[in-house]
Amino acid sequence: MLTAFLAVALAMTSPGFVEHGPRTGNRVALTFDACTTTREARPFDPRIPAILHSLNAPATLFVGGGWAGTERSVLAALAKDPLFEIANHSFHHLHLTRLDEDGIRGELVRAQDEIAAVTGRRPVLFRAPYG
Repeated sequence: MLTAFLAVALAMTSPGFVEHGPRTGNRVALTFDACTTTREARPFDPRIPAILHSLNAPATLFVGGGWAGTERSVLAALAKDPLFEIANHSFHHLHLTRLDEDGIRGELVRAQDEIAAVTGRRPVLFRAPYG
């Protein structure tokens, strides 16, 4: 099952799997999730982009497709901001290792489509829910 998950994820995201960045300096990648879960809805905290702006700090926002559909105006504004990269975090925030290949593909494709419908761009990065 994990093999199917990795095959689908790698085929749909940027070319190549990134395990870590360059080891030549001290760098940190700031990432945040904006999604809903099957357990509870968690609104994206508007303080996050405000703080990042005050520090001029870029970040990647991993967006769930369900959240993208319900928070279209918030996502559209975030996508227009050059500090933020919008990435895929699946549609329903499920444990993808518990799905078959078609289920995984559906989660990724549906999120890609929803995010692109709002932002006009398809994400090139993906992060699986639950690690």
